[in-house]
Amino acid sequence: MRRTLALTILLTIVFCSPVFAETKLLIDLIGGETITSGDKLFDEFSYVPTGDMPAASLVAVTTITDTFGNFGISFSGNFVDHFSSPGGSDALIRFRVTALDENKLISDVHLAGNPHAVDDASMEVVESFLGSDPSGNGGPEVKLSIYHITAGTNPSGNERLVDSLVFDKLYRSILVQKDIAALALNDNALASLSFVDQTFSQVTIPEPTSIVFLISGVGLIACCVRRRKR
Repeated sequence: MRRTLALTILLTIVFCSPVFAETKLLIDLIGGETITSGDKLFDEFSYVPTGDMPAASLVAVTTITDTFGNFGISFSGNFVDHFSSPGGSDALIRFRVTALDENKLISDVHLAGNPHAVDDASMEVVESFLGSDPSGNGGPEVKLSIYHITAGTNPSGNERLVDSLVFDKLYRSILVQKDIAALALNDNALASLSFVDQTFSQVTIPEPTSIVFLISGVGLIACCVRRRKR
């Protein structure tokens, strides 16, 4: 009876304990503060809004963990464009993400959000990445996007709420540029976005001693095979 009660309490603690998230204002991160999500450090933030996009003091940055256990951050704010803003509205966010664990490197990225367009309008988030591998070498710039478009036609469909990609190399740190572009084409149109999530996956790289043991093991097997042939 006591053992069952103790096990019940333990399972309750393990599975029902809240995951505490940290939230900071984007303006503070631009001022030099950093935010850490699990084993990922996010820093070097910058922000350029135009049109109806919110000021940095009205954008919150929160640490998140996706359903696969990947760590990242979420940007939340009233990203919007009204017809009264000629040429649309745009918010350009830049930051750097770094893997803190020396035995892990970033392998892929995941993007999700809630772009919404009413009448003749479009809301799109386009991201580009520039990686730096452990030797300091940069990688090719790659892109992904989410969107909701109700103006005109889009060959890929009018809505995509999630996107992801696997990098062609493993990176210690990555520079991210997030472009949130909104356009409303008449008085009844509205383009909006209230949040966009960003998480990164990583892989564990073998330690130098493990590599040595692996090479030694392969060499030993090769020697045994040669002796048997003789």
